[in-house]
Amino acid sequence: MVIGDTIVTPALQDGILPGIVRQAIIAASRELNINIVEKTLYPSDLLIASECFSSNSLMEIQSILSINEHRFAIEAEAIITQRAIEAYFAYKETLL
Repeated sequence: MVIGDTIVTPALQDGILPGIVRQAIIAASRELNINIVEKTLYPSDLLIASECFSSNSLMEIQSILSINEHRFAIEAEAIITQRAIEAYFAYKETLL
């Protein structure tokens, strides 16, 4: 998710899987000076997030439109998410 100008992802100690795509997004974002923080998240954090996406090996990065009644910015409006996607695919190319 994106809060302000920062990508916020759950901390590994909170039980999230240390996925390959997640690791690549973190590495690529840091290389391009995109703010990214790993921390304990709470449901209330979703209410202040402006953008939200999920990542996994099958779908890579997928924007989330809404959770319950809370809508997130998508596509062109999701500036930080788009930068993360671009960073991820550029990073991925260096691994091939």
